[in-house]
Amino acid sequence: MGFACQVLSPYLIDTSNFEVRAKHFSERHGLVIIVAIGESIVSIGVGLTGSELTLGLIANVAVGLALAYVLWWAYFGIDDERGEHALTAIPPRERSRPAVLAYGYSLYPMLLGVTLAAAGIQMSIAHGNERAGLAAASALSVGVALYFAGQWGFRLSLGLPRPWTRLISAAVVCATIPIGVYWVAWAQLAAVVAVAYAAVIVDDVVTLRTGHHSSYV
Repeated sequence: MGFACQVLSPYLIDTSNFEVRAKHFSERHGLVIIVAIGESIVSIGVGLTGSELTLGLIANVAVGLALAYVLWWAYFGIDDERGEHALTAIPPRERSRPAVLAYGYSLYPMLLGVTLAAAGIQMSIAHGNERAGLAAASALSVGVALYFAGQWGFRLSLGLPRPWTRLISAAVVCATIPIGVYWVAWAQLAAVVAVAYAAVIVDDVVTLRTGHHSSYV
């Protein structure tokens, strides 16, 4: 009930007099994503307590950390800064609803995606040379797909370029589930990382070729 009130309240009351300071607003919500990704890394380490240290385990952990990094880069490489600029460009009296759509509703699937992906990474590392169960394989791929779907909503809400690329990325990531179920868990993890990196790099290259830049690229 509380969640429903939170989602519906911006449409039930007049928010035109509510001042949204774009820089502060985007910065604070960005910190939420950073904390979520950081906690996911901690949970990976905690889940491996007592595991035997082998080269295979180290390699799997490295790939898992690479996935955490690409999730960070997917948002903070360009979208975070572009989102702030787009929100600033909206007249103050019209800013509330796009702010809620981009930094509220769109962040829900991103945060849920980080949580699911962290659980999937942990289970994939723990059983790297074995087949992954359907739940573990789905958590990994669906988690990353949800993160990309949230970015689609973020871009769409603020009128940022190419939101559809994130939906395509989400679909391709979901297609890696059978790799873990029918082969081995580490192969699915590696495939998810490869797909995610490719999606982010291609999108960044297109952005740079159109003349747009950020603090990082």
